[in-house]
Amino acid sequence: MEMSARQWDSVRRDVAASGERFAGLVESAAPGRRATRHWSVADTAAHVATLTHLDVGLVGGPPGAAFAFPDAHEQWRRTTVDQVDVLNTLVMRSFPERDPRTLAARIRADVAAMLDATRHLDPSAPVPWLGSSTLTLAGLLAHIVNEFHIHGRDVARAARLPHVVPPAEAATFFEVFFVGLVRDGYGHLLDTAKPLPDVRVTVEFRSAYTRPVTLLLDHDVVSVAEPGTRPDARIAYDPVVFNLMLFGRVGPVRAVLSGGIRVGGHRPWLLPAFMRKVRCPS
Repeated sequence: MEMSARQWDSVRRDVAASGERFAGLVESAAPGRRATRHWSVADTAAHVATLTHLDVGLVGGPPGAAFAFPDAHEQWRRTTVDQVDVLNTLVMRSFPERDPRTLAARIRADVAAMLDATRHLDPSAPVPWLGSSTLTLAGLLAHIVNEFHIHGRDVARAARLPHVVPPAEAATFFEVFFVGLVRDGYGHLLDTAKPLPDVRVTVEFRSAYTRPVTLLLDHDVVSVAEPGTRPDARIAYDPVVFNLMLFGRVGPVRAVLSGGIRVGGHRPWLLPAFMRKVRCPS
């Protein structure tokens, strides 16, 4: 995806804004409250802090920062979506800090370092990433914005605090990160041990905040379809609801009933087979 200087600046502003919102939530919430099934607020903040620390290394920060967790490096290289929890466990064991204010300060510092390091870089520059995949710099920043959003919601719900995500901010996850990942090479990340139906499925995705794009699943390989390809299914989505659904925070039925996801097309029943391949950790 060609990215203009204006779009690049927008993604960078999103990192700063979403990172500050997340850090503020961490400072406001009781650290021992349960934020997810397995993590407290403090654990959730620590997880996000490990991601920002890794990202600083990946974009050219202090030497060695990207490999600050050597016990997890091999798992990082070969992980799949279904093994992200294993990777998280390895990393969290190497990162004992759980003080909310310390974690919030570290996240703010990492965000500042990330933005400083990328200020004059090409947003389309390739970055080696999880599961031997490849991201662009813009995709890497879009990913951390989504982490601030998803885990910010977890912390806010635990603390019973408001958490509002601008849809335009949320939209970069699918358009810039996920579609870019498919285009540039997802490596082992979408591999699955479960057998997939041998089908060819095309799905068009569109929202008010993104350019329409059609993805193709053909013989277990996902790619960006050629312009003009007729989709089997169409998904019109609110970016905030869509991202929450992808990461298991909102169920598909609720997403549809809320109007955040609308499904159409002449063969929408093929969507379940498609989504068994095109998936995110939840």
